Amino acid sequence: MLEERLNEEMKQALKGGRQDRLGTLRMMRSQILLEKKKDASIQVLSDPQVTQVLGAYAKKLRDSAAEYEKLGKPEESAKIRAELAVVQEFLPQPLTAE
Repeated sequence: MLEERLNEEMKQALKGGRQDRLGTLRMMRSQILLEKKKDASIQVLSDPQVTQVLGAYAKKLRDSAAEYEKLGKPEESAKIRAELAVVQEFLPQPLTAE
């Protein structure tokens, strides 16, 4: 399950001292927890639900990166794109036109 994988990745990032990655993984975890709080009866989200939550978070990151580009702040945009790369590791890969 994606939630379990996320927790394992968080542990590895913590042990490895990868603070940037850990911060992004924690934000992803918080997005999932916010979704769970909407319905108290939900203990674990299904993989499609987690994918939907993370997809929405990825869209926010893409929009933020685009805004920073428009404002002429490429450093901030690069940071957000790095976060987006971590989030995309947990999302299904888009189909290619072949």
